[in-house]
Amino acid sequence: MTEFNQLSDAELIARCLEQDAEAWETLVRRYQRLISSIAFRFRLSADDAADIFQAVCLVMLEQLPVLRQQSKLSSWLITITVRECWKFREKRGRTDSLEAQEEEAAAEPADLTQPLAEDALLIIERQHLIREAVRSLSPVCQALIESLFYTDNPPSYAELSRQLGRPVASIGPTRSRCLDRLKEALRESGFD
Repeated sequence: MTEFNQLSDAELIARCLEQDAEAWETLVRRYQRLISSIAFRFRLSADDAADIFQAVCLVMLEQLPVLRQQSKLSSWLITITVRECWKFREKRGRTDSLEAQEEEAAAEPADLTQPLAEDALLIIERQHLIREAVRSLSPVCQALIESLFYTDNPPSYAELSRQLGRPVASIGPTRSRCLDRLKEALRESGFD
């Protein structure tokens, strides 16, 4: 499976179209977090988010052979997921009435401190591109970046030295090289 993790979306799609189950599993796992984060952004329950995930995967399976811009798979999946969430909400709205608390919340003015839906989706897409770019780095760079930027309390260089088995003096230059590689990976993915 690790060989498949290194493949681009276009390469995975090509293998999926050749009926390669491992390629399909890799593609689904790659975008699982993105799809789920959108469903949770719609404030759906875990079960409903799982239903949305299945619906999006089904659409992806059906539409993969005719997908024109394979390099824009993440954007396409965001669009599909949002549509599925709206369809789900619309369908649920016909069968469920609003609870009293939901009615009160709906009557309140919008919270202008929260990003608009389009901005929120852009943030989600960028987060996905960054996660994918980090995943494309070497294991040392992944560990270093995750330790420094994805933890509430980043470890000291001395702690990182122990974790990575590298001299303390090499952590700064390694960090710099890893960030340069990350920038390049982000450029290649179309992150702007």
